[in-house]
Amino acid sequence: MDSPKSNRKKKKILMFPWLAHGHIFPYLQLAKRILSIKKDLHIHLCTTAVNIPSITSFLHKHSLQTSISTLPLHLPPTPSLPSHLHTTKNLPSHLHLPLIQALQTSQPYFSLLLSSLLPDLLIFDVFQPWAASSAASLNIPAVHFSPLGATTISYTRQAYNSPSLPPLPSPNPLLLRPSEKQTLDSLFHLLLSEVYPPGPNSTLINFHLSSDVALLRTIPSLEHNYLNYLSHLLPTKKILPVGTLVDDNNDIDNGSDDESDIMRWLGEQEEHSTIYISFGSEYFLSDKEISELAKGLEISGAGFVWVIRGREEVELPEGVMGRGRVVVGWAPQERILRHPSVGGFVSHCGWSSVNESVYHGVPVVGMPVNVNMFVDVKMLAEAGVCVEVEREEEGGFKGEEIGKAINAVLRGERGEGLRRRAKEVSEKMKMEDEAAIHQVADHLWQLCCKRDTDI
Repeated sequence: MDSPKSNRKKKKILMFPWLAHGHIFPYLQLAKRILSIKKDLHIHLCTTAVNIPSITSFLHKHSLQTSISTLPLHLPPTPSLPSHLHTTKNLPSHLHLPLIQALQTSQPYFSLLLSSLLPDLLIFDVFQPWAASSAASLNIPAVHFSPLGATTISYTRQAYNSPSLPPLPSPNPLLLRPSEKQTLDSLFHLLLSEVYPPGPNSTLINFHLSSDVALLRTIPSLEHNYLNYLSHLLPTKKILPVGTLVDDNNDIDNGSDDESDIMRWLGEQEEHSTIYISFGSEYFLSDKEISELAKGLEISGAGFVWVIRGREEVELPEGVMGRGRVVVGWAPQERILRHPSVGGFVSHCGWSSVNESVYHGVPVVGMPVNVNMFVDVKMLAEAGVCVEVEREEEGGFKGEEIGKAINAVLRGERGEGLRRRAKEVSEKMKMEDEAAIHQVADHLWQLCCKRDTDI
């Protein structure tokens, strides 16, 4: 471990994540872990002003104010995307692609910021390959960090760039239904037409622009086959998993009555008897989806903690309400997942939620809603840690299938097998996490130091 030296100038790393909390906070967790190993670093994180208050809260919570700074990114506001919507949090779904387009207009401003700061290393995200090109023009090494899994990236390379590649490791996610591929198709149509340069490797352009190494938020115990597949596709790059980036020490009770009530109620339930339900911070359930989920809970008879965002109050059938707790807004997700009474997680399969669930040994009831989630849920099912809810032909979910999947995870031999497998993967994840972050920190430090010799 490096010891700080007052007479040695600190190396500067600039991080530039996509404007989503599901990307920003993995970048912050990565920064936090790197700083615990390499002390002679100062990290700057560039994002829009609307995201900065939540980042500042994170820095204060973890006492990182002197080690991590924020840099505001200027995005020209428009009538459809005023500055308070320059984030995916609470952003209407039809504006997600326009926000990606808007990010592209920030390239000149970002280049000025980069030339002013002159960091020793840039770490950049999926929707801004031009950031790496700007860094290269200033002789600054750039490393791509994707907070997504290897399965998604392997799939998109084959589906949108070259179907003639060797087949993906089993299961083959190319078997997605048209309704499941719809949001992925829309995203990649935009990326291939307006963000990524044309060519046979366009979907992997960020990896090709990355200096020596590229980083993925994953762990071999979960995605070993897909990490090997990507390494085969990118023989000149070292693909490094950074680990789960799950904050295992986040035991802070914020003192709210709601949180205390949830944890007190969970303490009264039997082991593995309760299902946790959350669809993340960026997806809002429709009335029909809430109704079908309630029907599924009624059929399963399971106790539950259900997080519903975007509503001030929710009315559920009396027989359902009496068996659980509904949280409107925020809930202490990791504390809930660690609780011994929780036996499963009904999830949209966002990558952060998936990592947290499996890390804590909780099997997943998969209800993917868009983009990479349809791919990752199939990998999780193949890994033996997930039951995907069967959906209707047009893409919706029925309460009967939700109830069936909840029962499969909580009860019987299948439920025991899923929990046993999730526990096995969890134990491997925790062992691999420490080694992964040390390897990543060493590589990034070497790139920072290499710039001194190249100038």
